[in-house]
Amino acid sequence: MVLMAAVLLLLGYIIGSIFDPAGGFLGLTIAPQHHLQSPQMIKTNHAGLWGIAFAATLWLILTVVSFSGGDRILLAASKAQRVTHDVHPQLFNVVEEMKIAAALPAMPKIYIIPDPAPNAFATGRKPETASVAVTAGLLGRLNRDELQGVIAHEISHILHRDILFVTLAGIMLGSIVLLSQVFLRGMFYSSRANSA
Repeated sequence: MVLMAAVLLLLGYIIGSIFDPAGGFLGLTIAPQHHLQSPQMIKTNHAGLWGIAFAATLWLILTVVSFSGGDRILLAASKAQRVTHDVHPQLFNVVEEMKIAAALPAMPKIYIIPDPAPNAFATGRKPETASVAVTAGLLGRLNRDELQGVIAHEISHILHRDILFVTLAGIMLGSIVLLSQVFLRGMFYSSRANSA
């Protein structure tokens, strides 16, 4: 996680230094060679700091969006439908049994995803607000004992707060990818503008 943060900030610095709006592409202006600490050099260093600020701001925005509604976005994107005991008693009972066995403070919300592929996931930053989702394909293929094993696995993710760490790592990686795209597109369009 620390390494990804360092890469993100380094990438921000590089982008800021290369695409300095005041100095043009590569942050270069015509300066005498014998002045090592010319105002242009100092300005380029400030551009790198602006790049770091941009990278940190991007990470902060993605973090706020992910933490404020990431689980809702994920469940909506997968077309998950909330399940009660009346809709699927076996699934509800299995989740409740695993919740009791793991001593979770609250019952996770349960969702079924209308997808034939066998899959399951847990979401939510805290055990009190967690959700468990399984696909219709998983429910159709597994017996009760197998389903219990899958749900136990997902409950363990909730219990150990794996979702929080995966979310943070995903945000960090997503920020790095976005900044890399900015860098590559900037290089592409700058080279096209310079060749014209």
